[in-house]
Amino acid sequence: MRRASLLKFSLDMDSGVFVRDEHLTSRDGYIVKLEEDKKIGYGEIAPLPGFSEETLEQVFVQAQEMLIQWLDNKALDYTHAYASVAFGISMAQAELEDRIPHQITYESVVLCSGDPDDVMKHLENVTPKVAKEKVGLYEPIRDALTTKTLLQSLPDLHLRLDANRSWNEKKAAYFVKYLPLELRKRILFFEEPCKTVELSIKFAQENQFKLAWDESLREALLNQDEDRVNFLLQCDEANTIVIKPSITGSLDRCLALVQSAQQYGKEVVISSSFETSFGLSQLSRLAKWLTPETLPGLDTLRFFAEQLEVKWPGFNTNKYIKFEELEISWFKNAL
Repeated sequence: MRRASLLKFSLDMDSGVFVRDEHLTSRDGYIVKLEEDKKIGYGEIAPLPGFSEETLEQVFVQAQEMLIQWLDNKALDYTHAYASVAFGISMAQAELEDRIPHQITYESVVLCSGDPDDVMKHLENVTPKVAKEKVGLYEPIRDALTTKTLLQSLPDLHLRLDANRSWNEKKAAYFVKYLPLELRKRILFFEEPCKTVELSIKFAQENQFKLAWDESLREALLNQDEDRVNFLLQCDEANTIVIKPSITGSLDRCLALVQSAQQYGKEVVISSSFETSFGLSQLSRLAKWLTPETLPGLDTLRFFAEQLEVKWPGFNTNKYIKFEELEISWFKNAL
C-alpha cells in the first residue's frame, strides 16, 4: 500500500539575510513523505527565491501531479520537472528504496565570516585547514587584504574563494594587485570571480588561479546547452565543479553530473542553498557517498532561527520542529 503526503514548513530566518538582494525572512517549502508498506522516505522541496525559476505555488501543484503518478506505480520522469520538485521527490524515493547511506557526518568547510580574530582562533583547531571566503561583497582591495591576512597568519591554511560573478576586469585586477603571488598558491580555487565565463578564464590564466564553476554550469544545464556544459567541464583553467543539488534537479541528474565532472578530472564540491537542517543532513549523506575526500560547503544553517527534524551540532536555534508537528497540506492513498 502506497501513501504520499506534502507537509508544509515555514522556518524563521535571521532578520539580516538577503539572497540576491531579496530579503529572506522565512524559508518556506514542503517535506514530501512517501510510504510503502512499512518503509518511509522523505525529501525537501523548497524553491530558493532569487535562484529558482519556480514559485512555492507552482511546486505544490507539480508535486501533487507527480506523487499521484507515483501512487499509480508509474515511473517518474524528472526531465521537465522543476529542480526543487525533482530533487525532493527523487530523494524521498531514494530513501524509500534505501539507495543512499544513512550516516550524517555534519562535516562542512569553515566559512570565514564575522570577527577576524574569532575566525582565526577557530581555524587554528580545524583539520584539514581548509576554509571558504566570500569575496566581492566589498571593495576588492579590502577583500585582498583580508585574504592576505588570513593566509599570512595561518601558514598551513588553504582557501576556497567565491566571488559569485561580482567583478569586472578592473575590480579583479585590484584584488590581484594586493595579493602577493606566493600567497595565491594556497588558493585552492576561485569560484566564478568575474561577470562572464570568458573574463573568469582570462583572469585565471593571467594570475595563476584555478577556477570553480557553479552558476554558469547550472545555467547551461537549465538551458539544455550541451556544448556549453561540455566546455565548462573540460575547461583546463577549472579544477572544481560546485553542485547545489536542490536547485540542480533530480538525484540521478546530480549523480550524472558528478560522474561527468570526475571523468574530466574535476573535483566536486556538494554545496548548500539555504536548506533546512533536515535538507542539509541529506546533502551531508550525499557528500560522504559521492565525494568522500572533499569537504562539502554546508554553511547556510547559521542564517536560520529554527531547525527541522534534525538537530545540527554546533547551531543553537530558538526552536526545533519535528515532522509530526507540520501541517499536512496534501495527502493521498493509492487506490
